[in-house]
Amino acid sequence: MDPAAILPELPSAPDLRCTVVVALPDRQDCVALQVPPGTTLEQALVASRLLLVHPELALGPLELGVYNHRAPPETAVQDGDRIEIYRPLQIAPMEARRLRAARRKPPAERADPARDAAATDVDLGVNGDGATSAAARQTARQSR
Repeated sequence: MDPAAILPELPSAPDLRCTVVVALPDRQDCVALQVPPGTTLEQALVASRLLLVHPELALGPLELGVYNHRAPPETAVQDGDRIEIYRPLQIAPMEARRLRAARRKPPAERADPARDAAATDVDLGVNGDGATSAAARQTARQSR
């Protein structure tokens, strides 16, 4: 007697639903997938075919994550995951903040770094070695 005929067929594990997303400066792409259990983030990325649509992403090392948390490419996909492809920063966050702040100031209030540095040195009485005199520090405290 055939054992397969006696035993009921066990259900296979259902496919996992996930979404692979990438945000570029001019557009966003989102691909919904169903993958078998045990699929890694990297395999899901390949299955999404986003690297074929955006070949520029394949030029450097890719950073991946799930719901805004970085994860190694070998991480197993869980049901409902949002797999994100992170691009490298084009500008340091502090520099971007400084540039935004400078744009918000009216033109008359925008600083001239050379003029401001010279005025600070004169106002604080900076010596040639970069130290300030005690009298200059006292004057600066009183003017506040």
